[in-house]
Amino acid sequence: MAKRNYAHPATYHAEQLLRLNQGLYVIPLTSYGTPPKKFIGYNSPEVAIGSLADLESRTNPSDWDHGLGLVLHLSNMVMLDIDMHKPNEQDGWLSYDWLLMMYSSVDCETVPDEMTTWTYSTPNNGQHLLFTRPEDFPPLTRFKRGNIAPGIELMAHGVTPVPPTKRKRAKGVGEYEWLWVELYESHIGEDYDSRFILPYEQIQEFRLSPEWMYAAPLPEWLTEFAYNYKQPLMSQRHYNEQARRWWR
Repeated sequence: MAKRNYAHPATYHAEQLLRLNQGLYVIPLTSYGTPPKKFIGYNSPEVAIGSLADLESRTNPSDWDHGLGLVLHLSNMVMLDIDMHKPNEQDGWLSYDWLLMMYSSVDCETVPDEMTTWTYSTPNNGQHLLFTRPEDFPPLTRFKRGNIAPGIELMAHGVTPVPPTKRKRAKGVGEYEWLWVELYESHIGEDYDSRFILPYEQIQEFRLSPEWMYAAPLPEWLTEFAYNYKQPLMSQRHYNEQARRWWR
């Protein structure tokens, strides 16, 4: 496909995600983070954009003016949604630190794992962690989403906005920004916005640590949770007890 002069960075980044050839599906979003009318039926692979040919033939640059969304269930992806609030309220990172201590087998960051997978910040100061859905993950008829701990939700169905989407919020417009590229600043060209995914041309030259190209597989302890999602791994009462210790 010939390179086009895109009207908005989201169009370009939609192409880059599709170029990863990992079976990802994306859709344009409105400024409110919802799909435009012609993409309401995004549950169907015939509606969502799953190839460069679809991107070229079924959309134009203006469709992507407000950003793009990743269709989790079509892309075989699972997302961990970590919310961050004021210290005296629910803070998903406090919960996540405890979950990693109790359930994770990762001793240090080993790309890709639950500490180094595809990660981006949200307009409300939270973070989203994207994982590939393992073969032994429960079917969508059994699990779509569930609260794993206070401030943390595991999601396997629906659309999540991804960078460089901008979204309206109560205090103005917030942006979604990739976080993983901080580890690879030496490989980012001077004329490229380092908040976003690396250009496709640089992927070809990326030889030192190519693991960043792949989202980590969902850890076993999170897959096990999906089979018993009605029982959170951390209760609100336990969170309150831990929080009192952390905030002293």
